[in-house]
Amino acid sequence: MAATFVQEHERAVGRWHAEWGTLAKIISLAGGALKHCGDLFERLEIDTTRMRENIGLTLGLVFAESVAVALAAKMGKPEADRLVKLACQRAQEKGCHLQQVLAWDSIVAGILDATALNRVFNASHALGRANEFIDRVLELSRRANERGAEQ
Repeated sequence: MAATFVQEHERAVGRWHAEWGTLAKIISLAGGALKHCGDLFERLEIDTTRMRENIGLTLGLVFAESVAVALAAKMGKPEADRLVKLACQRAQEKGCHLQQVLAWDSIVAGILDATALNRVFNASHALGRANEFIDRVLELSRRANERGAEQ
């Protein structure tokens, strides 16, 4: 497929037919992957308690990007990334939670107070618009199933 990217003139006669076999294979593999995903999701069991335990095992490092984004709004991305990277290293060295290390940092404290830090480290706030997207997909699926039942 990569070899066919460059075309003589807006998909002129030439190499485009070389894509057919590969494209058919890609479509077939994608269809198979979707079928297996459907099988997996039918049996998926969500253990929220275990999920929270797993997040806790990371010493808060899974929230590093969220912290960097919150800090970047006030100090710029490069400086925020550097500060968070150092804080992550300290958390790992000391074996303590990233939130605690950040709370000790005077630069961070000047930007994010305890309430703001708590919000960044709250897993339920980390979802962003995910629930909105999930609801949209479920609604589209419901409509498609209704149309399929009508036919």
